[in-house]
Amino acid sequence: MIPLSDIVLIVIRILLLNWALWIVATLGSSIIMASQTSHFSPYTFLPSCILLLFALIGWKAAPTISNIVTPKKDYVAQISGLSRRDLYSFSFVFLGLYFTLTSFSATAISIYFAISSSQVIQKPMDATVMRDIFRHALTFIVGIFVLTSADRWARLLLSKEALNKVEQGAAANP
Repeated sequence: MIPLSDIVLIVIRILLLNWALWIVATLGSSIIMASQTSHFSPYTFLPSCILLLFALIGWKAAPTISNIVTPKKDYVAQISGLSRRDLYSFSFVFLGLYFTLTSFSATAISIYFAISSSQVIQKPMDATVMRDIFRHALTFIVGIFVLTSADRWARLLLSKEALNKVEQGAAANP
């Protein structure tokens, strides 16, 4: 039996991971775009860095948020046979499939557009097209990686949670 607040915590963290990976892909495409232009500015990366900081703050605040949004009486979901590890693994498989399936067609379309437009116009691809290809391809690769290593990520999260509980217990009992 799993408390409802734990299920909400898992959902919040998976959504935050989705957001953070999107931010990293955007940051990577910004780096490529900036490297191909003559006017490089560190302010180009500022929005992505701020959003990444918000994602990290959200990650740390996720347990508090899950306790706030669930009822005060913590209901227990009757999920027989499923552990927290199973739920985390399922979440990472879902996230990996989502990234892989949504970015595959976008990558293929971006590559097709880049090849067909460069052949018609007879000029090399511009930075915007390269950025789109890179962003979609990176999301596809990350999706494959998350999908194939879902159980490893689930174990890592569970060990971090256990370590945090031990640290909180040590701080409460000096």
